[in-house]
Amino acid sequence: MSAPPAVSFRRNTLMLTAMLPLCLLFGCPRTVPLPSLVGADRAAVAETLAAADLAQGTVVSVYSDTAPLGRVLSQDPASGDRVTPDSAVSIVVSRGRVILADANSHAAAAAQDGLTWATAYDTLQEAVDTAYYRSAEVWAARGSFGENRAAKNADGSLVLKDGTALYGGFAAVENFREERNWSGNVTVIDGSGARGGSPAYHVVAGAEDARLDGFTVRGGGTDESARGGMVNGGASLTVANCAFADNVGVHGGAMSIWGLSSSVTLSGCTFTRNAAGFHGGAIFMDGGTLTVTDCTFDNNAADNDGGAVCSAGADVTFTNTSFSRNTATALGGAYYIFNGGEAILTNCQFYENDARTGSAMAAANALSSATMTNCTFHGNTADDTGGAVYGVHASLAAANSSFRGNSG
Repeated sequence: MSAPPAVSFRRNTLMLTAMLPLCLLFGCPRTVPLPSLVGADRAAVAETLAAADLAQGTVVSVYSDTAPLGRVLSQDPASGDRVTPDSAVSIVVSRGRVILADANSHAAAAAQDGLTWATAYDTLQEAVDTAYYRSAEVWAARGSFGENRAAKNADGSLVLKDGTALYGGFAAVENFREERNWSGNVTVIDGSGARGGSPAYHVVAGAEDARLDGFTVRGGGTDESARGGMVNGGASLTVANCAFADNVGVHGGAMSIWGLSSSVTLSGCTFTRNAAGFHGGAIFMDGGTLTVTDCTFDNNAADNDGGAVCSAGADVTFTNTSFSRNTATALGGAYYIFNGGEAILTNCQFYENDARTGSAMAAANALSSATMTNCTFHGNTADDTGGAVYGVHASLAAANSSFRGNSG
């Protein structure tokens, strides 16, 4: 029998080759299985992926009533799939209960629910109210929240809610709170037109266990009913990384606090160009406890006592805090304590403050006491008595402190 034609053999060989997977001919690429990330904490995701020779892709956070903050809700590609090494895996993560606010929101009013940056509330009070009922916190984007608040509060105040925290300083793209930049993304609570076009009597009203963090508060107060930037009666709250500027009040231009149950903590805050018609150009504290750390009081004024701060029967602690260019027409250019209470000042600086009596600090009443440790008093001026510190029927003590260039 004669052999088959060579051309037929070649044709069959080509057909067989075409039927084989290319990876068997040229070598199959290595693949790795995708681990399950759902339910894991996002902090461990990068390490888990690296151990599987994979990379972390995009991370998106969403509101969740049930999943804890940072818990992975879904992944793409899904677990069990096989992909080539170094492939990127994207995840959706819970940001917990967070309501978003953006004064420049482009969403229609009916579409605003605060659950995404695209549907953020354009008024801060609406975000606060929603967060309170959802047991959530508020993230506010840069810009100015100066809405008319008179319909909800006759004083024109943004009313905080018990146990609700407000954080400013977002660029409306963040997935997690630690990504915010409150100093770069200035978020303003403006009271200049919040009372039907007139200035708010007080821009913010405090609440128990509330937190205000990363905001500028300005434009509050006009007359004898005003308590300036913030009012707080009997509540305990925290204010951090905030600026209070250009507010006016009778007692406390920037902040008026009263009540034995009040306990206010301030950290990393600045108080500038606030004014009071009587006591406390920046802060007036009547009873309770005030703790101030790493704060700055500059260029505040009182028509009577306490150019920056005035406390009456309150226990006050100042740490790493500076007072400069504050003025009072009567007692205590920077700070005045009277009617009892104890003041403890540590690592504080008083520069170029001015008053009739006690250019930097004054204390009165036998129940009042002040202790100054590692403090500096320089360049302060009293029109009458006490070039730096003045006390009458009060207990004063200073240790490791410097007094120079003061006059009175």
